[in-house]
Amino acid sequence: SVNQKEFAYRLAAKPNTKSYGRLSVFTQLQSHAEILLSVDRKLFHPVPKVDSATVCLRPLEKSTHLEEELINILEKVTLLASPLGEKLFEIVSGTTWSLKILSVFL
Repeated sequence: SVNQKEFAYRLAAKPNTKSYGRLSVFTQLQSHAEILLSVDRKLFHPVPKVDSATVCLRPLEKSTHLEEELINILEKVTLLASPLGEKLFEIVSGTTWSLKILSVFL
């Protein structure tokens, strides 16, 4: 699909990058996001104020989906971490957590 470039890059962002955040985490829990093409704003009429990008979202195999309970916990953890700054979010998103540890955030 064609999206605003910033949004598309957030969908496909890798951990420890500036664009990586909640949107990246939850998109990539259920799909593989890949930027296919950057689209210059001048190709549209009327010309928008932002550039666009084509992003492909391919669903992951069913066996790689996380359990609904874990997704709910991750949602709460990332919600708590996001406003506290990039460093904490990197720590939370870059660490393998068990359900017991994550349940502290419930």
